[in-house]
Amino acid sequence: MARKRKKPTQRQNIAQHLFEEGLQHFQRGDLKGAIQSFQAAIDRQHGRFPKAYFFLGWALADGGEWDGAVEAFSKAIEQQPINPDAYLRLGLCLTRRGEWDRAAEAFQRAIEQQRGNHPTALDHLGWVLYQQGRIESAIGAFREAIAQRGGLFPRAHYHLGLALLSQGDEQAAEEAFAKAIEQSSHPRPEYHLQLGKLLLNRGEVDRALATLEAIGPSPGGPAAEIQFQLGRALLMRGEWDRAIAAFRSSLEVQPVNPEAHYELGRALARQGRLDEAIEAFQSAVEQRGGVYPAASHCLGVAYAQKGQLDQAIEACRQAIEQTPYFPQAHYDYGRFLLTRGEVDRAIEALETAIDQRQGEYPEAERELGRAWALHGDIEKAMTLYRRVIERGYDVAETQYDLGQLLCAQGQWEAAAEAFRSALDEAGGHFARAAYDLGRVLYRQGDLGGAAEALRRALGDQPHFPDAHYLLSCILLELGDIQQAQQEIAIALAQHEEPFPQAHHQLGRILYAQGSLQEAIGEFRRAIDQRGGIFPQAHYDLGLALLTGDDVKGAIAALREAIEQQPENWPEVYLALGRALLRDAQVTEAIQMLTRAIEQRAEMPEAHYWLGRAYLESSRPEDAVAEFRLAIEQQPRFAAAHYNLGRALTELAHLDEAIEAYRRALELSPEFHKAHHALGVAYLFNGQVEEAIGALKRAVELKPDFVQAYRDLGLALRESGDVDAAIEAYRTAIDQLGQDVPASLYYDLGMALLARGALDEAIETFQSAIAREENNRQAYYQLGLAFYEQGQLDRAIDALRRALAVGSEPFPHGHHSLGLALYEAGDLDEAIEAFRKAVEQIEHFPAAYYNLGNALYRKGLFREAADAYRTAIEQSGGRFPEAQRNLGNALLRSGELQQAVEVYRQVIDQSPGGDPHTTHNLGLALFDAGDLEGAVEALTRAVQLRERDPEIHYHLGLVYARRGDLDEAIRCFQQALALTDGLAPHIHFELARVLYENRDYEAAVSEFRRAIEQRGMYPEAEYWLGRALVRSGRMEEAMTAFTHACQAQSTGYPEARYELGLLLARQGKLDEAIQQFGLAIKESGGQFPEAHYQKGRIHARIGQIDKAIEEYEEAIAQRQGVFAEAYADLGRVLYTKGDLSAANEAHRKALQQRAASASLGEGVAITESVPDDLMRTLRSQLRQAETAAPVSPPEVRRPHIESETPDEEERLLAQVVEEKTTESADEVEDDDRDSEAV
Repeated sequence: MARKRKKPTQRQNIAQHLFEEGLQHFQRGDLKGAIQSFQAAIDRQHGRFPKAYFFLGWALADGGEWDGAVEAFSKAIEQQPINPDAYLRLGLCLTRRGEWDRAAEAFQRAIEQQRGNHPTALDHLGWVLYQQGRIESAIGAFREAIAQRGGLFPRAHYHLGLALLSQGDEQAAEEAFAKAIEQSSHPRPEYHLQLGKLLLNRGEVDRALATLEAIGPSPGGPAAEIQFQLGRALLMRGEWDRAIAAFRSSLEVQPVNPEAHYELGRALARQGRLDEAIEAFQSAVEQRGGVYPAASHCLGVAYAQKGQLDQAIEACRQAIEQTPYFPQAHYDYGRFLLTRGEVDRAIEALETAIDQRQGEYPEAERELGRAWALHGDIEKAMTLYRRVIERGYDVAETQYDLGQLLCAQGQWEAAAEAFRSALDEAGGHFARAAYDLGRVLYRQGDLGGAAEALRRALGDQPHFPDAHYLLSCILLELGDIQQAQQEIAIALAQHEEPFPQAHHQLGRILYAQGSLQEAIGEFRRAIDQRGGIFPQAHYDLGLALLTGDDVKGAIAALREAIEQQPENWPEVYLALGRALLRDAQVTEAIQMLTRAIEQRAEMPEAHYWLGRAYLESSRPEDAVAEFRLAIEQQPRFAAAHYNLGRALTELAHLDEAIEAYRRALELSPEFHKAHHALGVAYLFNGQVEEAIGALKRAVELKPDFVQAYRDLGLALRESGDVDAAIEAYRTAIDQLGQDVPASLYYDLGMALLARGALDEAIETFQSAIAREENNRQAYYQLGLAFYEQGQLDRAIDALRRALAVGSEPFPHGHHSLGLALYEAGDLDEAIEAFRKAVEQIEHFPAAYYNLGNALYRKGLFREAADAYRTAIEQSGGRFPEAQRNLGNALLRSGELQQAVEVYRQVIDQSPGGDPHTTHNLGLALFDAGDLEGAVEALTRAVQLRERDPEIHYHLGLVYARRGDLDEAIRCFQQALALTDGLAPHIHFELARVLYENRDYEAAVSEFRRAIEQRGMYPEAEYWLGRALVRSGRMEEAMTAFTHACQAQSTGYPEARYELGLLLARQGKLDEAIQQFGLAIKESGGQFPEAHYQKGRIHARIGQIDKAIEEYEEAIAQRQGVFAEAYADLGRVLYTKGDLSAANEAHRKALQQRAASASLGEGVAITESVPDDLMRTLRSQLRQAETAAPVSPPEVRRPHIESETPDEEERLLAQVVEEKTTESADEVEDDDRDSEAV
C-alpha cells in the first residue's frame, strides 16, 4: 500500500516549470525574474516555445527593451502564426521605435486575425496612419474603431477630431471633439481645450469662452492653460481687467510662462500701467532665455514712454539682434539713437526699416530726413521731407523740419513759408515752428514780426530757454531792456539738470585708481539720480563691494543689476555666482552659473560648475555636451549611468514534452487529463490546431472537465476564433451549474473583452468577483474595461480595489490607476500612483514616461523633464515619445538650447526621419530666433510629410519673419492647396504677407477669402480695411472697418478708431467724434489716442472746454507721458487765455517729445509683429500623448491538473512495464517529461 501512495517517477517537464515560474514573477511585477525564467524555458526547448516568446516579449517591452521585445514577439508569431495578441503587442513596440510602416502592418494583421473586429487595434492603426500623414486612412480607421464600439469610444473620437482638424475640416473636428467630451464620464481638459482653441482660432470668442469655462476648476498645468486661453479671449473682447486677472491666475499656477507674461504686459500697457507692463515684459524675456524679440521691443517702447532712453535703445537692439527682419523695431531703434545723438547708427537703422517695408514707411522716412540733416547731407534730407509731405503724413512736423534745412541753406523766404505752413497745419499752435519763424524774421530785420512769433512760441511752451534768450535779444534791440533782462534770467534758470552718467563714470575712474570708498559713493550717487534704475552702476558697485570684502552688499547690488537687466549679460551672473559661493549659497550659485552659460558658451569656469550640477542630478542625456566641456576644463568629473541588465537563463524544449504526452496516451487512450496536457503542450509550441483537437478530445471524455474547457477557450482565442472560445466557456459554465469557479468567469470576461463586448465583459468580471471577492486580476480587468468605456470613476474604483485586495506589489495596477486618474484630471493622485509604480519596479520606463506627462500637464516642467530622462535612460536611450516630450518640457521651462539638442537627438535616432520632432525642432528654432535653422528644420519636415498643411503654414511664418516674402507666399499657397482652401487663418497670414509685399489688391482678395471661410472674422475685416486704405478705396475701407466692429460682439475699438480717422479726413467731424467715443467705450474707457483725436476735433470746431477735457484725459491715461497731447493742450489753454497752464503744458510737451513713442495720426495701434504667433505655435508642438492601457492578454497559464490516485496507479504500472524494454537513451527522456503527467 505504501508503494501505491508514492508518486511515480515520471519525466519532469522542466520547461513547463520554468514557464510557470516566469509567469509568477510576471504577476508580481518582477520583470527581471520573469525574463530569466522565460529565457531559460526557451533555451531548454531549443528555442521552440511560442507562448514563452510572447511573454518574454511582453516583459521586455514593460522594461523598455523594445528591440528585444520586437525580436521575441516576432519569434512567437513565427512559431504560432495565428496570434493576434502578439501582433498587437508587436505593433505597439514598433510604434515605440518609430517604425510606422511595420507597426501598421502588425496592427492590420491583428485586426485580420480577429476577423476585422478589433477596435483597440483599429484605434492604434489610425494613430500610426495619422503620424505618417495618411490622414484619410487614419480617419477611416478611427471611424471603424468607433463603429465597432457602438459609437462609444471617446479616445477614438478625440483622435478622429485631431485628424479632421489636420485636414482643415473644422466643423467635423468640432463634432468629433464634442462627442469625445460627451462620452467621457469626467471632464477631459485636453478635449475641452482642443475644442476651445478651435473655436477661438475661428473667431467664435463667446463659444470658446463657454467651452473653456465648462472645464471647471482643474489643478496644475490645465488650470494655467485654461486661464491663459481665457485671457486671450478676453483680450480679444477688449475686457482688459478680466484679461489681466486671467493672465495673472495662469501665472500663479505656472509662473514660468513667457507668453502669459508678454500678453499680460500688452494688456497692462493698453491701460497705461507702464511700470507693471515693463515688469511683465522683463519676465517674458527672462523666461525665454533672453530670446523674445516682440517682448524686448515692447519693453523698449515702454521704457521710452517713461523717458528711460538708454534702456529703450538696449531693448530694441536685443529685439533686432534676435529678429533681423523687424521694421518697427528698426524704426524705434533709429529714433532713439537719433535722440541720443548717434546719427550714423540711426541712419542705418532707419534705412533698414524702410527697406523692410518695401519703401512704404513715411514715419521712418521723416526720421531718416532728420538724421541725414544732422549728418550734413541736406539735399537727401529735403528730398525725404518733401516725399513725406506729398504723402500727407504728419505734415506740420515735416514742414517744420524742411524749414530748418532751408534755413541751413540760407533760403530764408522759403524757410519762413515752411514754418508758417507748419503753424497752419498745427492749428496755429506749434512752439518750435513759431520760434524758428521768429529766428528767420529776426534775421530778415522784421523785429516786430519776430517778437510776435517768439511770444507765440512761449505762449504754447513757456519752458523754452532758447526762445527766452532770442526774445531777450530782440527786446534789447527794440529798447525794452527790463523785459529783455527778465527773459534772459528765465533762460538761465531753465538750463540746469542732473547728470547721473558723469557720476557713474567718475566712480569707474576712482575704482581704477583704487579709491574704493570714493568710487562706491559716486556709484550710489549715480543710482540715486536715476531713481535706482541703473543696472551698469549696480554691477560696478557690486564689483567694488566684492573687492572690499563686503560680500553681502555685493550680492545685493548684483541681484539688483540682474533684476533691471536680466538678459545678455553673462558677466553679472558669473560675478553673482562667485559672490554666492563665497557666501556658501551653493544651490543658487549653480543657478546663476547656468544662466551665464546660456548667455555665453565660451566660459570655462561656468561650464565646469554647470557640469557638476548636472552630475549631481544623475547626468541627464541632454547635458552631455556640457559635461564634456566641463571635463576638458576641470578633471573632477564623476557620475554613472543607471544601467539595467538582466541575465537570461536557459528555457525548455516543448517537442520532447509533446512526445512524452503522446507516449502517455499510447498507454491510456481514454485518459482525459493526458489529452488535456498534450493540448497544453501543443498550445505552448504554437501548434494551435493540434491543441484544439487534443483539448476537444479531453472534454469529450470528461464533459465536466473545467480546466480543459478553460484551456480549450484559450486555444480557440489564440486561433482567432473568439466566438468559439466564448461558446466553450459558456458550455463549461452550463455544465457546472451553481459550482462555477471565479476563474471560468474571468476567462469568459477576457474573451468578451477581446471581442470588444465591453458591457458583457464587465458583467462577467463582476460575476467572477461575486464568487471570489479578493480576485485581484478580475478587479484589474474590470477597471480596464470601465476605462475603455470612458467610465473613469468606476475604473478608478475597480483599480483601487485591485490594489487593496492583495498584499504583494502590483506596479502595473498602480500604473493603470495612474492613467485613469490622469484621464479624469486628478493629477496629484495620478502622480502619486505613477510614483508608487516606479517604487515597486525600479525599471519601469512606461510609468516614468506617464509620470512625466502628468507633471507636464500640471505645469511642473522641470520635474517632468527629470521623469522623461529616466524613462529614456531605462529604454537604452531610445524612447522617441519621451524624448520628444522632454524637448517640449525643456522648451516650456525656457531652456531653448537644451530643447533643440534633445529634438536633434530624436531625429538622429530615427532612420526614416521623424516629421513631428523635426517640426517641433523648427518651431523651437523659430522661438529662439534662429530663422535659418527653423527654415532648414521645417523644410526637412515638409520633405518627410509633404501633404501636411500645418508644416507648410509654419514654414511660411518663418519665411515671413525672415522677410523672404515670396517664399512665405509660396508656402502659404501650398498649405492652402493641401487643405482644399478650408483654412481661413492661412488665407489671413497670406494676406498679411501680400500686404507687406505691397500687393494690396491681392491682399484684399485673400482677406476677403478668409472672411468668407470663417464667416465672422473681425481681425481680417480690420486688416481688409487697412489694405483698402492703402489701395485708396476709402469707402470700401469704411465698410470693412464697420463690419469688423459688427463682427466682434464686444466691439472693435481699433476699427472704430480707424473709422474716426477716415471720417475726420472727409470732414465728417460729428461722426468722427461718435466713432472715437465708441472706441473709448469699447476699450473700457482706456484709449488715450482716441481721447486725443476727439480733443483735436473739438479744438478744430472751437469747443475749447471739451478739447481741454479730452486732452487731459488722454494725458492721464498715458500716465502723464503724451507729448503731442500736452502740446495741443497748451495751444487751447493759450487760446482760452490761461497762459500759466498753457506754459506748463508746453514745457511738458517739449520735455517729453524726444523720448515719447508717438503712435502716429493714421495708425491706431502698433502694427503687430510675427512674434505674437509664438504663443499659438507653442500650443501646436506635437506632444506624444499618454499611452492608454491596452487590455492585455490574460496573465494565465494553462493548468494541468494532478491525476487521481487510480490514474496514478494505472500510469505507474504502464511506466514500470515500459521501462523494462527502454534503452538508456529513452530513460534519459524521463527527466524532461511534464510535471503534470
